[in-house]
Order: sequence, then C-alpha cells, then structure tokens
Amino acid sequence: MKIEPKYTGVCLHLSALDGNALGIVGAARRALQRVGAAPEEIEMFVEEALSSDYKHVLRTTAEWVGLID
Repeated sequence: MKIEPKYTGVCLHLSALDGNALGIVGAARRALQRVGAAPEEIEMFVEEALSSDYKHVLRTTAEWVGLID
C-alpha cells in the first residue's frame, strides 16, 4: 500500500541521506519549512517521527513528504 503524503509537492531522496534517522527527519523538517508548513505542525512531525524506531521514522516521514529510494 502506497502512502499519500500530506505535502505532495515535497520529496526526499533517501539515498542522499545515508540511512541516518536524524538526517531524514532534519531534511524533512527543512523541506517542510521551505514550503511554509506551520512551525507547530513541523514540531508535531518531528516528535512523532522520533518517538520510536527507524521504521517508524520512515513511515511517519512518508506520511508527511514523498520518499524516493
């Protein structure tokens, strides 16, 4: 099942982020800032993404922005 991200115009290339969970969340945060997401909304994303394991980071990030391998 493909996840449709909340911000469809934002995509991250995972290969450029070396599989680092903090790098993925940081890149998503910066991308969300660039497209004008509210700071409170961005913080909500960050808190949720970092609340569990690496798979949760990927799943949560994919719910917010597009991910490309």
